[in-house]
Amino acid sequence: MHRNKPIKGYAPHRIPIYENPAIDYDVPHHMGRKGTQYEGVFYGVKYECVEFIRRYYIHVYGITFKEIDNAIDLFRVPHGTDIHTKHRVPFQAICNAPNLVPNKDDVIIWKQEGPYQKTGHVAIVVEVLSPHLVLIVEQNGTTKDGWRTIRIHHPSIIGWIRPIMS
Repeated sequence: MHRNKPIKGYAPHRIPIYENPAIDYDVPHHMGRKGTQYEGVFYGVKYECVEFIRRYYIHVYGITFKEIDNAIDLFRVPHGTDIHTKHRVPFQAICNAPNLVPNKDDVIIWKQEGPYQKTGHVAIVVEVLSPHLVLIVEQNGTTKDGWRTIRIHHPSIIGWIRPIMS
């Protein structure tokens, strides 16, 4: 899977968070940026935030989703796929609003601005700390171990998605 790569930390369920080397984001992922897979299931471009989300959802829920060009594109993905049954699993996209709070394991999605200018960014909600603060875990983020607390109603956060499990 990700041999010989420094592990930055661990998400819940012992999902490794890898250190991301400098990447040229002007090179499209299909032109020279290698993807990873495990047991025939595609995870994504090595060490990027979307790869971490897909790996987390595969190991925790058995759900994957289609390949996307940028993290922000995940907000418009209508469904995932159960890796065992191949059935569709609908995703609910929720726009950020002052009266809404994400749930544990929702995927937070950032706009294409600031440090995420070209791609947007995604992270997993680990815990809702208050109506305004959540603890997240992310790969290719700014912290030493991949964990941080954020204000959920920040204008750079467009919203979050969650699988609708039947």
